[in-house]
Amino acid sequence: SALLPEDLEGLRREGFKVVLSCHATKGGDAAGPLGIQHVVDHVARFEAGVATVEKNRFGQAGVAFRVTENENGEVASSPDPC
Repeated sequence: SALLPEDLEGLRREGFKVVLSCHATKGGDAAGPLGIQHVVDHVARFEAGVATVEKNRFGQAGVAFRVTENENGEVASSPDPC
């Protein structure tokens, strides 16, 4: 079954945090229903260890972060020097 935008709204009202992942098309756009992108709070693109925030309902978009994982599986981020 598919996750619909109204499903996300219901989960948000109940206090759940949801992380969705999707593939990118050859053109670089997110694959799947565009309606999901309109109801989420954040959209980030992950490529080669760098996360770029494309949508941020609560702050600045266009910010890039380097994402790393240590030997214990802990994930850290720092501003991308590029």
